Parts: sequence; C-alpha cells; structure tokens
Amino acid sequence: MTTTTRLATLPGATTTVDEVVDVIRRDGGVIIDGFLKPSALAELRRQLEPVLDRTRCGDDAYFAGTKTRRAIRPTGPDAGYRPPPPVLRSRQEDPPEARADLGR
Repeated sequence: MTTTTRLATLPGATTTVDEVVDVIRRDGGVIIDGFLKPSALAELRRQLEPVLDRTRCGDDAYFAGTKTRRAIRPTGPDAGYRPPPPVLRSRQEDPPEARADLGR
C-alpha cells in the first residue's frame, strides 16, 4: 500500500524559522515558496543537471524510490568543496607545532 503525503507550502518572505521547524517536525518536510531567487535556482539546476543525468534512479519503491535520483557529494572535491573541520576533537590530535601556543 502506498500513501502519498502532501507537504505544506509556506511563504518564504513571511515565515519564521520556528514555523518551518514546527512543520518539519510535524510532517517530515516542508516546501518554502520563494526560498531561492529564480536566478539562483536556475544556476543550481544548471550545475546539478550533469550530475543528475549520470545518476540512476532508485531501484526499490520503499526506500530509495523508483523516480528519485540520489547524488552523493555532487559538489565533490574536484568542485572545490571541502568538508568543514570537526567541531569536537581532542587537541592531542593536532600536530606538535599547532599545540606550541598552548605550552605543550
């Protein structure tokens, strides 16, 4: 049995972050009308189109969906993307020269 849930659409210009979070918690997702300017959306589509063209659709209706394409790391290292540094880590992981300022 397949059920389809229609996501709520909120106006981007007047909706608060708290309202968006409330709807996501309630429904699992939300559409924010006007979230991106048309020019930004067009550029995003232009850049993602080659990635999506070579990405196959999912092959199970339950999880991946048969009409959904999941592009993992579409920005990739070759596109200049660098993951953010870890927030929580031990200073012991730093090389000795980085710890010199701590008197270690």
